[in-house]
Amino acid sequence: MSSNAIQSSLRDVLSATFRHKTTFGTVFIMVIAAVVVYTYLAQEIYQSDAKVLIRLGRENLSVDPSVSGPTLYPSRDRANEVNSELSILASREIAEQVVAKIGPAAFLVKPDELEDVEPPVPAMAEAQQDLRAIRREVREAEKAGSGILVALDLATPLTERESAVKYILENLSVGVEPKTDIITVSFESPSRALAQQTLATILDLYLEEHIRVHAAQASPEFFEEQTEALHNELLASEEKLRAFREANGISAIETQKQTMLEHMSELENKLADAQAQAEASRARVARVEDALRTRPKTQEISRTTGMTNYAADAMKEKLLQLKLQETDMAARYPETHRPLIDVRSQIKETEVALANESETHTEIITGIDSTYQQLQATLETERVQVAAFESQASALRSSLEKQQAELRTLTGRATDLAALERDVTLAEKDYEQYRDSLQRARISTALDVDRVSNVSIVQPATMPMVPVKPKKLLNLALGVFLALFAGFSFVLTLEYFDDSINSPEHVEKWVGVPVLVSVSDKEYKACI
Repeated sequence: MSSNAIQSSLRDVLSATFRHKTTFGTVFIMVIAAVVVYTYLAQEIYQSDAKVLIRLGRENLSVDPSVSGPTLYPSRDRANEVNSELSILASREIAEQVVAKIGPAAFLVKPDELEDVEPPVPAMAEAQQDLRAIRREVREAEKAGSGILVALDLATPLTERESAVKYILENLSVGVEPKTDIITVSFESPSRALAQQTLATILDLYLEEHIRVHAAQASPEFFEEQTEALHNELLASEEKLRAFREANGISAIETQKQTMLEHMSELENKLADAQAQAEASRARVARVEDALRTRPKTQEISRTTGMTNYAADAMKEKLLQLKLQETDMAARYPETHRPLIDVRSQIKETEVALANESETHTEIITGIDSTYQQLQATLETERVQVAAFESQASALRSSLEKQQAELRTLTGRATDLAALERDVTLAEKDYEQYRDSLQRARISTALDVDRVSNVSIVQPATMPMVPVKPKKLLNLALGVFLALFAGFSFVLTLEYFDDSINSPEHVEKWVGVPVLVSVSDKEYKACI
């Protein structure tokens, strides 16, 4: 937009304002008057301020006995903690307690409406009284309007207590100073004393509520009962474990199992050696038996040849005697005589035997074979060794089976022992946790009794010195700007709807011919 166009627009605005100067002035004065009336009729509001520091304290630790685990929350967000405190401060519970403590009437009374209040400037006493009267009438009108809204079911009626609670919640402000852990608290009220009293009461009740909220959820009495019960349970579990160990002769089951496994390994080695030696002895017995079967028991010691055959000589002599006896008996007895027949039979047998005998013979001397005897002795020795090794192997096998059975029994008992030890461990762990919780519960209760917390009042509730509302100078300055804006807006609106010709430019626009000269209304009337 060119400078000429801007100048033309500004000139048009000023021209329109000049033409409607009466309307502009009227609107300006009315707006200024409305702002002034509002500024002086609005009740004065005082604000009491306080500051609260949220430090790292026991509330940041897991001091609640019902909580186990690490003491600190490493990932805890301080902003969330401060916001939690803001919620407690602005809670309805505290507002209701404040109303109960101070009384709802204190919040419903308008101090600037009281007739017995001394004005700050004695010379303005009469004006202040008139101003209070006007304020009372205005608020009576507001109450009447509220009653109409309630009658039309457009608003909900509230009791005095509810109205007081609502008033506190609406006028209480809480916030956090940037980059700090300090909470700012303020309360606004028409009465300076009430603002300070209310804020101080809010802080006191907040400290109590803070301690109540962060107090331990379980009492020391509960943990005392649980600790005593768990201690008795721990003693019972230890007694069961001790009785089981004594009944089964168990001192250190892993050590016993290790010793038993080492003994079994030793027995297995000995059993393998005994079986190997028995097998070797049986092999030697078989070889010796084979050797004995192929070897005679006796052997020839000496042999003598050409020796006189004394047996043949004896048989010849006996044969001669038998023949002499036969001759004698044949002479005296008949052929059928039995003794004679026997003698002749013996003669024949002797002749036959004599015929088989040689004149000389060989004498052979035999004896037991010493090698056979040694083999026999070796065989007996090996058989004894086989029996000994088999007996040793049987004894070792029996001992090994016994050890294996004991190991199986010990393994079965290990399960029962592990269950008992687990019961003792769990009972001990539970007992230690509850004992620790008991100590923490006692400490937490003592701290709660002494009202120890991580909240510090940095600045108590202050007594307001000047009202924060209304800001009269600011309102008047804003009223001037608002009046100017309203005046110009009203003038421009009238100008927009005005169809009259008021400038040479309008003539040129609507008639279509240039303006050569213009005469004002004043000049025209002067020429007539």
